[in-house]
Amino acid sequence: MSALLFLLQTIRIAIPYLLAAAGGVMSERVGVIALGLEGLMLSGAFGAALGSYYGGNAWIGLLGALVAGLLMTSVLAVATLRFKANQVVVGVALNLLVVAATRFFLRLVFDSASNSPRVAGFGGEGAANA
Repeated sequence: MSALLFLLQTIRIAIPYLLAAAGGVMSERVGVIALGLEGLMLSGAFGAALGSYYGGNAWIGLLGALVAGLLMTSVLAVATLRFKANQVVVGVALNLLVVAATRFFLRLVFDSASNSPRVAGFGGEGAANA
């Protein structure tokens, strides 16, 4: 039974990475070098934590993740398309920027440089039990 639970948890944790990898593959197919995927994932996670914490609802957290991902993707697009910056350099810079900005804003908002408080999940009331 524990092997089945381990497999299910592994699949649950791997799904965001699989979705990001699928997005990276689609980006590569159209000629965009997607080195900023980790930064986009981290900014989306931070936006989801902020939205869910202050909104008190997981759906507001999902909206926060979409907005944060859209903002970071817009930075990537403006830098590469408008200012003709190298996609590899911008992707690496975006990753570094988001890692630093997330730690800074976690400290500023939640008084912790590594974690946010538990937030409500989609299926339950109150804080998520994990």
